[in-house]
Amino acid sequence: MHTLRHYIFTSICTTAILLLSLLPVPEVPQLDDTPFIDKWAHFVMYGGLMLSVWLDWTRHRHHPRFVHSLTAVLGSIALGGLIELIQPLVGRSGEWLDFYADTLGTVLGFAAGLTASHLLSRGSKDN
Repeated sequence: MHTLRHYIFTSICTTAILLLSLLPVPEVPQLDDTPFIDKWAHFVMYGGLMLSVWLDWTRHRHHPRFVHSLTAVLGSIALGGLIELIQPLVGRSGEWLDFYADTLGTVLGFAAGLTASHLLSRGSKDN
């Protein structure tokens, strides 16, 4: 329970990803015309997951070590891969391109969180 309280945004984001990825999705005709809308959704979800990890880390003034960072990135990528493997079992389609979008979102989201964290910590040291 202690860990859940420290990683509340990460837990909420992970739960949302699981629900959005494994529950049936209604057809939305307006979005069907948007090229790669599904890939963009994966990219944003996993980028958001990494940003929520950084938010939880910085809320507790915890500067992650390399092992924490590697675990977060690899865990997120593994989650994306596992979901793509499970989706055909629940009537959804698992696709390699979705997994690639998950991975790209994870890496760029992590890099954005790392950059923001460094900029914020620099700003607080200047004051």
